[in-house]
Amino acid sequence: MHQEDLESAYQESHSKEMKMSYDLYLKVLFLFKVLTYFVLICWFWRVPVATISQRLVQPFGKLLSWRTGGTLNNHVMVGIIPWLILSTRVSKFVCRLLK
Repeated sequence: MHQEDLESAYQESHSKEMKMSYDLYLKVLFLFKVLTYFVLICWFWRVPVATISQRLVQPFGKLLSWRTGGTLNNHVMVGIIPWLILSTRVSKFVCRLLK
């Protein structure tokens, strides 16, 4: 009986260690994501990161071109902040579809 108690205690402590390790991993990953977004925003603040035909984004053109200057030759210049917001939302949507 004493051996079973030791094994149970060991498994419990191992489980707690794994959970703490996983929590630390998630915090570091989140911090890395925030830092990456911050660097991208600073780097591409007023630079368009993509151009899309104005007809494809008809009602949302001004929103997508926020801080990049608007349209040029019937193409919307997409700014970094809308790009990051859209790419994050799309990746979350795709992950939900794949589950």
